[in-house]
Amino acid sequence: MTSDLDLLRQFARENSQDAFAEIVRRHLDLVYSAARRQVRSPQLAEDVAQTVFADLARGAGKLKPDTILTAWLYAVTRRTAIDAIRKESRRQLREQIAVEMNNMNATSADWTQIEPLLDDAMAALDETDRSAVLLRYFGNKTLREVGETLGASEDAAQKRVSRAVERLREFFSKRNVTIGAGGLAVLISTNAVQSAPVALAKVVAAIAIAKGAAAGGSTLTLAKGALKIMSWTKANTAIVASIVVILAAGTTTVAVREIKEHQGYQWRVQADDLSVVLRKAPPMVRILPTKFSKPPKEFQSGVEMPIDVNGGINIKRIGFDTSVAGMIFDAYDFNYGATRAILPQLPQERYDFVVSLPKGSSEGLAQEIKRKFGFVARRETIETNVLFLVVTRPNAQGLKPSTEGSNRSGRSGAHGGGGIGYGDGFYSFHNVTLSDFAGYCEGEWQIPVIDPTGVTNRFDIDFTWRRKTEESDKNAFKQAMLDQLGLEFVPTNAPVEMLVVKRAKN
Repeated sequence: MTSDLDLLRQFARENSQDAFAEIVRRHLDLVYSAARRQVRSPQLAEDVAQTVFADLARGAGKLKPDTILTAWLYAVTRRTAIDAIRKESRRQLREQIAVEMNNMNATSADWTQIEPLLDDAMAALDETDRSAVLLRYFGNKTLREVGETLGASEDAAQKRVSRAVERLREFFSKRNVTIGAGGLAVLISTNAVQSAPVALAKVVAAIAIAKGAAAGGSTLTLAKGALKIMSWTKANTAIVASIVVILAAGTTTVAVREIKEHQGYQWRVQADDLSVVLRKAPPMVRILPTKFSKPPKEFQSGVEMPIDVNGGINIKRIGFDTSVAGMIFDAYDFNYGATRAILPQLPQERYDFVVSLPKGSSEGLAQEIKRKFGFVARRETIETNVLFLVVTRPNAQGLKPSTEGSNRSGRSGAHGGGGIGYGDGFYSFHNVTLSDFAGYCEGEWQIPVIDPTGVTNRFDIDFTWRRKTEESDKNAFKQAMLDQLGLEFVPTNAPVEMLVVKRAKN
């Protein structure tokens, strides 16, 4: 059977529509299913699928020789789906179609719990683990085929797949979805990829070729015919989009009126439990210059702290002595710091803020930031300089299996000494993963640090470093990490999800 990459090369060289149509036939079900899980709309999922394959057509001649097309398509589908739903009132859209989701016939009760979380769980895996799961359970490949694709033995592929499924199981377990690894693998294999609409393959291939290739007369004719087929789908999508805009406008009008009525509510108080203050807060969004020289008890570090008062459905937030960057990260649900953000010159003043809307608190905060400061943001995957954290000596003295048990997610410990460039430092944490430690290093080094090892075991990590001069501090840190932990940084380039903040257009 001709490989995916050979078909793409044939398409790139000869503009072979048959070759590209075969690529679409092989992978459309996976792309459509992944898109539908995330956008929750069959029509919108079809649009996402068209965009993904159009991107593939445009870049067919640029993919690297070692590209795993299944993984590439899955990653692009996720990014495209996220872009499709990161619009005004995206929460209203999800809630609107939640009724449809509840009425759908699921294969089992477990799948109804797993399906909404599956793509977030897959995104939490490292690239190799994700590729292994995609090949094994989304693509129904044998372990031997998985190993051949990943450049590993069948035994190594089995271990890789088993470890990845265990990481997925842990992801679901932390979200109160309990299922065994074996049952999870069966559910994913049975339900993750569903059949796309019968006519969609021909339409997607035609549209993608028309958009992504240097189209000749025959291609344009084919595209026009395909556009006629798609006219009703586009009309339906436009109607849905119009309804969402109308609903969003209505919600905004109500929210603005309610906010104006409750601007006098006293939310900036020294309370023992700020979650109580937030629960009682009427619908409002406020950003004010901070009045605290020292934040309330729950904010001794001066860092904003979102408080979940609605069970994770709509997170209301309150924060004191907060930077504009911190508020932007909150508004766009961005869990990384400035090392993974592209920021313009932001105001340096500190602020207090509260957002307590019945729906769409994140969107409400984002709109207020835009109104007050003129900034908007979006997530983009950008190739950038990163550090890979690799294990060179597994039995190093400072890297010990956790004494608190691998099933516990809590962690305890401390780090100090000011970190890189400020003085002697130490790091001592118990029951942490290598990914946790990579996050600490990222904060110290101010560059994305990625854990590609796939190791999910928890460790007790203790090490210290001593600098002789400020210039040599990073070298001292690296050497101590290597000597005491058996860990090393490998500089490379990799795609990283970044939050890009820009001035809003007038």
